[in-house]
Amino acid sequence: MHDAFNVFLALDKVPYKIESIFACDKNPGQKLFTGTASGALYVYEVNEPIEDEEVKVDLKETKNFFKKPIEQLDIIKDIEVLISLSDGYVNIYDLQTFELQRQLTKTRGANIFAIDTNVEISEDNEGIPMIAVGVRKKLLVFTWRDTEFICTQELSIPDRIKTMVWVNGDKVCLGLTNEYVLIDVNSGVMTELFASHNTPGGASFAYMGMSIGAKANKPLVTKLPQGEILLVKDNMSIFTGLDGITTRKTGIDWTGTPEEIGCSYPYLIAILPKHVEVRNIVTQKLVQTFDLPQARLINQGKYLYVASISNVWRFIPLNFEKQIDQLVEQNEFDEALSLAKIEPTLLKDKDAKIRETRRLYAHYLFHQNKFDDAITIFQELDVDPKEVIALYPPSISGALHKPVQRPKVLKPSDEIVDDEINNDQEEKSSEDEIETENLEILEGKLLEEAVQTLIKFLTDRRHRISKILIQQPHKTNEPTPPASPSHRTNLVNGNLSGTLELAELVDTTLLKSYMVINDALVGPLLRVHNYCNVEEVEGLLLERKKYRELKDLYHGKGLHRKSLELLKKLGQSSEGLMKGTFQTGYYLQKLGPENFDLILEFATWVLQTNPDEGMEIFIGDHPEVDNLPRNKVLEYLEGFSYDLCIKYLEHIIYVLKDPTPDFHNKLIFKYLANVQKLESQKSESNSEEVGGN
Repeated sequence: MHDAFNVFLALDKVPYKIESIFACDKNPGQKLFTGTASGALYVYEVNEPIEDEEVKVDLKETKNFFKKPIEQLDIIKDIEVLISLSDGYVNIYDLQTFELQRQLTKTRGANIFAIDTNVEISEDNEGIPMIAVGVRKKLLVFTWRDTEFICTQELSIPDRIKTMVWVNGDKVCLGLTNEYVLIDVNSGVMTELFASHNTPGGASFAYMGMSIGAKANKPLVTKLPQGEILLVKDNMSIFTGLDGITTRKTGIDWTGTPEEIGCSYPYLIAILPKHVEVRNIVTQKLVQTFDLPQARLINQGKYLYVASISNVWRFIPLNFEKQIDQLVEQNEFDEALSLAKIEPTLLKDKDAKIRETRRLYAHYLFHQNKFDDAITIFQELDVDPKEVIALYPPSISGALHKPVQRPKVLKPSDEIVDDEINNDQEEKSSEDEIETENLEILEGKLLEEAVQTLIKFLTDRRHRISKILIQQPHKTNEPTPPASPSHRTNLVNGNLSGTLELAELVDTTLLKSYMVINDALVGPLLRVHNYCNVEEVEGLLLERKKYRELKDLYHGKGLHRKSLELLKKLGQSSEGLMKGTFQTGYYLQKLGPENFDLILEFATWVLQTNPDEGMEIFIGDHPEVDNLPRNKVLEYLEGFSYDLCIKYLEHIIYVLKDPTPDFHNKLIFKYLANVQKLESQKSESNSEEVGGN
């Protein structure tokens, strides 16, 4: 429950018995009319209070109409008339002078009337006011023609009319003793709404478990916005369309039997035996209750009044933004959104308020462990990934992490910068934050469930960012953008630096999430183009001893020296899956001529440890190897041995078909040098044998 209305005592213990009330705009100011049991009309001017001031009510005029009670009052502003029901007659008065213009004599015996508030538009675009009058078992319809009301229909009704309301220019809904009917005032065709033989699809209380034959209380019918009618039977009510067909699966179960009911959109107000009850039309939830002794009358609409025999209370709606904020603080988000979405809008910036309320709702759902529902809303709102990531423990959110709390309830005009979720900012005062109690710490299976939804969110953001980066021109000198003044990502409008910064956050957090759920997914992420933060991810992978993934990280970022230093260290160890020279040799084969100096630097230890694997760096079947500068390779290998040089020359001549004469000559000279070496070695061996003899 929340505060939808402030109630002020407008009239206190008046010296007459109030039988009817009506309020409306009337220049100057707002007017309140009260009809008395003695037949007098009191006209008051009402000034609305500012904040906590009292309602100011000044008596402006008193008119004695009849000696009989004024049972009902209404006005038709278009033709400036006041209509009353007294002593069984409907009477028409001038709204300025309150002089009687005409008594509708045909209405003798009338007990109720209703004004058509949805006037038809004639061919000349002039409104056509209409009055429906209940007279015993008849319904009379009066139409305004040539400055007076003419009875245009007289329809027979099966029972006395207890209540009625126009639902459009052709139909009136009637509440009889034991049933409700819709009647077409042109054709006289009636549709029974609650008879035991209701046709399928027609409105009926039977589905609520109510007995049609039960003793009936006073029937009540109220027309609602959005083309609905509210019908009441005992302590239950039902919503129907203007065709009498139910519009909602469930109705309202009042806490007592309504004696009067009215609408001040978006609320229903009912006078019950013990109190006055306010409910939300959309959600049907109880909003407020008021103890107003002996309340018996309601003036519904823009100016909502409730009256007893001697008192009148003015219901003044609270500012809708304040109502929504109050509901958000109480975690009543469905109620808050129902108010934010009402039409016509009562908010200055409706879209912003709906967005902000949904954003806070997503936070609430997240802290209720409804992660999928929360992430879905975050995605729909295109919320800044920083805000979502900050909800997770430090192992995921890192520097973005903040102590668990509900975000500040914001006005649409408030600016929220990205720094709000940065740990480095100064702590806000307790007035700016609303702490959430009894929130579970994310760990174990609960953390895994939460991270699964985060992966879904981050993957979606990653795809969107990738598309935007493809479309953006790559300017390396573009400055880092300032923090965005909203919770939206606004990727399309961001510059390249800002988008890259966001891409780094998303990919780094995605990798952390994979390490929580399934670290086998880390490698595939690092082996494709990514924007992971090297320093942060490097520490995580080293801590987990995920060396293959670390090598992939370095390779993807072009940090080949770091990668080769890692491979050398692992290769020279005596244990582990990456010991030996193969990993380094294979890595070097893929670097290409632009990294030639680095290749030679790290090829040395491979050639020294395993010449055969080392030679693959220079003769492996890869285009990067084939494109290495051959003269420089040969010069480098000459520092090791003739055999390695010969092996390389044979490869480029016989396999790569290199026609360079210098290479052919060098191979011949290498062969000759080897022959001479062998001859020399043979000669030395023979000399040693002769000397020994």
